[in-house]
Amino acid sequence: MNALSSGTQVPNHGDVMADRKVSVVAVGAHPDDIEFGCGGTVALHADVGDLVTFIYVSNGERGGNPKERTREAREGAKILGARKTEFLGFPDGAIGDSINVVNRIEKILKTVDADIVYTHTSSERHQDHRDVSHAATSAARTCPALMYFETPSSSNLFCPQYYVDITSTIGRKLEAVRKHLTQKSKRAVRPELVEGQARFRGFDPQFLFAECFEISHLHGQIQAPKLKRAAW
Repeated sequence: MNALSSGTQVPNHGDVMADRKVSVVAVGAHPDDIEFGCGGTVALHADVGDLVTFIYVSNGERGGNPKERTREAREGAKILGARKTEFLGFPDGAIGDSINVVNRIEKILKTVDADIVYTHTSSERHQDHRDVSHAATSAARTCPALMYFETPSSSNLFCPQYYVDITSTIGRKLEAVRKHLTQKSKRAVRPELVEGQARFRGFDPQFLFAECFEISHLHGQIQAPKLKRAAW
């Protein structure tokens, strides 16, 4: 569980991508999953000028009014710097990982010419999260980089391999989480617990706050802008 040498940075493509902006896509099963899993990291991407797209595979209707949930997600995405937000409308609780789900995700990845994709780990207790992990893995098979994030329902089989210092963006991550008022009765959505998780994940790499990821693949010359190391 040691941080890689590049784990103090945000994945990027250095000289390989020097002639255009880097395209970053985060894929979540429900509104709020991206905010939990990689909200601080995608905010860092946005800060350095990367083009960030969010894909929510369902509208989260089992967890509340879908119109309210999609509105909350759009507000959270705006805080984190996403330029585009897509809702695929697959049934909450029964998303599956069929070719239809794969094709819908892959179509967006090709449209935005995705370089880096973040999605759920397959080490999940929630069936939608597992299914989206599998579908996004297939959809992103030709993308240069694919990383897996954790959520409150991830199992203890999640094995961090890459750490990102989100000390400078933890405030925006928490602000985005707070936008999900329809979920406030759920213990996992309490901002103080989200903050506590980020603080815990920062312990190994010696950051004040961190997000961590499993790596599917990192192809090409993966480089990143330097981030300020958190002081102890």
